[in-house]
Amino acid sequence: MAPLGVRREGTVDWELETEWEQPILAAAGETLLVGGDVDDADLVAIDPTGGERRWERDPQGDSIQVASAAALAPVDGALFVGTGHSHVVAYD
Repeated sequence: MAPLGVRREGTVDWELETEWEQPILAAAGETLLVGGDVDDADLVAIDPTGGERRWERDPQGDSIQVASAAALAPVDGALFVGTGHSHVVAYD
């Protein structure tokens, strides 16, 4: 994939159709993190070069089933997920 700003026109490298109505994205090294509502897996790690799913999981806290992911923040090897029900969940 060409760096952003280098190629502004051209063919689409890949597409990933999902059940999310409004997917949210975050980049972490060589991984693209995608989250969204509960119609699909809530969290998916994607290979940005080809679009293959590396792993999937539904966010779940210790005491509750967490609702859809509303925000993603990868920080120092951990993933922080803000949910639609006012929770923040940290994964290492």
